[in-house]
Amino acid sequence: MKSLILFTFLLVAATATGTAFGASFKEACPDLKKCIENVGELTGKKYLFQEKIKGKILASSNVELTSANADTLLSHSLNQLGYTRVPLNIENTYSVINSRDIRYTPTIQTNATKKQAPKIPNVDDYYMVSYKASHPQITTVVTRALRPFMSRYGRIIDNKMTGTIILQDTANNIHRLYKLIVAMDVKPKKNLVTQWKHDSKMRWKERIAEAGSVKCRKEKGH
Repeated sequence: MKSLILFTFLLVAATATGTAFGASFKEACPDLKKCIENVGELTGKKYLFQEKIKGKILASSNVELTSANADTLLSHSLNQLGYTRVPLNIENTYSVINSRDIRYTPTIQTNATKKQAPKIPNVDDYYMVSYKASHPQITTVVTRALRPFMSRYGRIIDNKMTGTIILQDTANNIHRLYKLIVAMDVKPKKNLVTQWKHDSKMRWKERIAEAGSVKCRKEKGH
């Protein structure tokens, strides 16, 4: 009798947890829609997404979907399939959008300095970080140097007036970029500053000359 009661208890417990705890990722996420629904039930987060959303992430049979890794796995899956999630002004509610539209969509913003790393999680969701440089002269050079390391839809600009670098990218890539920015945020040698100023003036002259040339061609065309 005791064995029967114990078996019944274990069966009920297993049924209650179901796919929520320790389920195979392959079973819980046969496609992206189902994955979003199952992760939502597991984490308590709510998601809005278009009906045409599609895609599938394959995984080895030993990858489990648990309450501890569900957020990370969903964020990664969305990113791999060209999507991302952004929080709405409703608690625990997100909208799933195409990653290419992220620059038109408000994201969570945070600040950082050389001594203070951005407080963002290790996920593939997009964030915006404003980095206040210790040496404002380096912002333009750093911005140019880091552009090749941005993700496909990442963006980076600098504000020379405030000595600030603003970047928007996935949180995981921002963590990597932040380390590079800190390493480059050092006082430049005087001759380098002089060279940067000279190069900047030359670029402006080239742009002005090019704009004038285009204007002349248009006028001749008329």
